[in-house]
Amino acid sequence: MDQLRDDTGVIKIGTDVITTSEGHLDRQRMRQIVDGIMRIRQSVSRILVVTSGAMAAGRAEMRQSRRADETVSERQMYASVGQGPLMNAYRHFFLNEGVVCGQVLLTPADFNITKPPYPYKNVSNTLEEMLLHDVLPVINENDTVATVELTIGDNDRLAASIARMMQARILILLTSVNGLLRTVEDPESVIPKVNPVTDNFEQYLHSGTSGNGTGGMKSKCNVAAEHAKMGGEAYIANGKNDQVLRRMGSEGISGTHFSLR
Repeated sequence: MDQLRDDTGVIKIGTDVITTSEGHLDRQRMRQIVDGIMRIRQSVSRILVVTSGAMAAGRAEMRQSRRADETVSERQMYASVGQGPLMNAYRHFFLNEGVVCGQVLLTPADFNITKPPYPYKNVSNTLEEMLLHDVLPVINENDTVATVELTIGDNDRLAASIARMMQARILILLTSVNGLLRTVEDPESVIPKVNPVTDNFEQYLHSGTSGNGTGGMKSKCNVAAEHAKMGGEAYIANGKNDQVLRRMGSEGISGTHFSLR
């Protein structure tokens, strides 16, 4: 991997972070997250956002609740319906800050670096052009054409792939918990710093996912550890915590910091 760029960061926003308990988009929370992103941009000028939430937004538009037996086609339908409301909300809040954002929908095939037509390079060139013109990319997996067998898996992995592609030093995974916990029952037992080479963080991992998302803490920690091993700085933080969002960029990022330093 080439030298990481200190001016480049990827922020992944989980479904549970930007949806209410009823499964609707939480526009107030989205506004606060955009405020935090703007503060980070003062020191890390090239920011890319990877967002979940399209399927949840689609269900809300169609006044449907999530079911355990949803088919692939149903989830793809919800994603199709929800992309518009999700992107409109981001567009509204970023424009209020004077920032133009652009939607980028990707599939695993777009990260192919070995076979023609080499979409990886096309995606990279497009993202670079957006950043060059101060357009903030808002990225999501293209659920409407992906299948269970071919999906990237979750947007934690997608965020890591984007970070590698763009040589981003900073990777922030916003979730609905305070970070990696020593004790799951104690939300304040956050492990503040993890060296993925010397610390046995796996002992604290548990299976399962967040309420509305498809990724879990195990996925986030594995992604964060991989990024740190490549020389990056990765953070798992609570995007539903007002204080965390207010401190972003100015007082650091509260949560669990994965780093070799």
